[in-house]
Amino acid sequence: MSRGRFVVVALSSALVLGSAAGAAAPPAARATDRLIVKLRDDARVRVRHGVPVSLAGRDLAGVVRALREHDALAIDPLFARDEDAIERTRRAAESRSGRRLADLNGYLEITLRPEDTAGLLEALLADPAVETAYRPALPPPPPVDIPPTTPDWEADQGYLYAAPDGIDAAYAWTQPGGTGLGVTIADIEYSYRPTHEDLDAAAGATRCFTPGTDYIEHGTATLGLIVAGRNGYGGTGIAHLSTPLFVTDYPVGMTYSVARAIDCAATFLAAGDVLLVEAQTGGPTGLFVPAEWDAAEFDAISIATAAGIVVVEGAGNGGENLDDPIYGDAFNRGTRDSGAIIVGAGAPPDYGTQPDRSRLEFSSYGSRLDAQGWGDDVGSTGYGDLFDGGGDPNQYYTALFNGTSSASAMVAGAAAALQGAALACGPAPLEPQAIRRQLNWTGSPQQAGPYAGFIGPRPDLRAAIDGLTTDDDGDLYSECDGDCDDSAAWRAPGLEESCDDVDNDCNGVADDRDIDGDGRYGCAGSPDPKDCDDGHAGLWAPPGEAPNLRFDASDTLTWDSPADRGTRMPARYEIARGTDPSFTSAACIATTDYPGESAVDAESPLPGTAYFYLVHAADGCDDGPWGKDSAGNDRGVVLACDDDVDGDGVSDRWTDNCPRDANADQADADADWLGDVCDNCPATFNPEQVDSDGNGVGDACE
Repeated sequence: MSRGRFVVVALSSALVLGSAAGAAAPPAARATDRLIVKLRDDARVRVRHGVPVSLAGRDLAGVVRALREHDALAIDPLFARDEDAIERTRRAAESRSGRRLADLNGYLEITLRPEDTAGLLEALLADPAVETAYRPALPPPPPVDIPPTTPDWEADQGYLYAAPDGIDAAYAWTQPGGTGLGVTIADIEYSYRPTHEDLDAAAGATRCFTPGTDYIEHGTATLGLIVAGRNGYGGTGIAHLSTPLFVTDYPVGMTYSVARAIDCAATFLAAGDVLLVEAQTGGPTGLFVPAEWDAAEFDAISIATAAGIVVVEGAGNGGENLDDPIYGDAFNRGTRDSGAIIVGAGAPPDYGTQPDRSRLEFSSYGSRLDAQGWGDDVGSTGYGDLFDGGGDPNQYYTALFNGTSSASAMVAGAAAALQGAALACGPAPLEPQAIRRQLNWTGSPQQAGPYAGFIGPRPDLRAAIDGLTTDDDGDLYSECDGDCDDSAAWRAPGLEESCDDVDNDCNGVADDRDIDGDGRYGCAGSPDPKDCDDGHAGLWAPPGEAPNLRFDASDTLTWDSPADRGTRMPARYEIARGTDPSFTSAACIATTDYPGESAVDAESPLPGTAYFYLVHAADGCDDGPWGKDSAGNDRGVVLACDDDVDGDGVSDRWTDNCPRDANADQADADADWLGDVCDNCPATFNPEQVDSDGNGVGDACE
């Protein structure tokens, strides 16, 4: 026998037989007096004194001219955080994930008169410095309040119990961590009621911005579905021991922006935490689709998932086919995947008009969806149709929470419960892709109904949590043992990393292969700085600039070594001498061992003339810089220096492992890139050549 939908909690004699449901929302609207503009990442655009400038020297004259010609009233960064903090977040996420991510500082919010919007939009989209531009969504209603109204409810929260009717949160609670313990979950939407009697866990949960009061019952219902206390009254949240946070996407005194809220919320979360996006946006037909249809939201979500945060978002209540050609590749997982779990709304059991787990008519759908939750008849806090506590909003309860809002909140709760169980049994939280895959693979399959279209399975926490201890791919590691992909035997802890854009060793970083053990990665897709030669521990990058050029004696030219030498191996310095400071004609006066830092110029200038000097270092990766001229431009100096000082037929510049001693065979017994003829300990790896007592024998041999 299936369980019913929600228990009627008789806390007083008053019972309001109302409905949390209302009329279907009208098509989504877009702003007429604002534009969101994304400049290309390689321009590194920032706003300075109300004008976009390129820190990379990219020509933005066309953009600035268009803004002036169309009378832009204000030009502001879209994202509210400090630009350096935004950049640090992006770089950390790139390093962790091995994925190139968008520069959120490149997003601008342009305010202008409605009659100027179309012309400016056309001009910006035609400019090569602009990646995208669009009218932002006006604050839409949350993805809820879809008819028909359910006239009755069953005697309990059926979604908490065994699959396939429910998600079996009750089983999760019997497992360590299955209550969401140790997981923080952030909810992004308009507002909520922090004083509700069943939301003690969410008191003081607001972060980043000041919320208004719009749709306050919606946020209250969302949080109740996840974190309502198990306290003997009201309902019980799916992950009731998780830690809730709340960030509004429509702050008091600010414009509406889901992307801004995601970016700020993510700063309060760690890898393994959950971020729920209770929002939707208007697609090309004006009907509601996932928030990530808009570029800023997609990029903010992508950075969050790359940082290890599990993002859950609703598919939207537009009934749209996201595989329709009108969407291009926006929802093609193979070409544009934010990493989020996108959730559709399915019929609950005993719905009457259609089968359990079949798509409800209003839910958007398509191959990009990952999971479904109950899209109607969901019991939670808020609204007051089930119980209103004698008119006290702090005692409101509903039996009719619905839409892709209830569905996505249900899946977010399941994700927090699964992550909590993973934390209790494994060495690290599961990656967002692993949570998405586990909920999808182990869920109760979607059933056919009157409305075609894929929305995915309903989570089954019993199967998902039990699967954490099963080694599905036969690599001797389960998820609880730290396997980040239990469907692929080439991904497991301790495996050798390959250059394949995959995190083979399950350490959270893709392409961090380091064959020579110098702490730098040698794959084309590795996080910067990359190793230019991963076969030698003493070589990793071109050297930096040699600073502080000076004469320490009458003929002795001296300089400081580069801050980053890029090598521990012998290489060389080259010294350019010119008769004018532009170095249009320069002679190579000497080469000296690197790390040698002085050279003698025995020649003196003729009376009435002067010599000018520059120094740079060269190693097996490339030449270091010559520094900048008085205009701030990199100097370009061409020298013809002797490339084989020891005459052994091997180039000193990039090849010779002992450039001052002839060794044509390049013998290097210990593979430390120091030829045996100049190695102070040729049988033992010692690229640093430490010789504490100065006796010519390296410490590694003594």
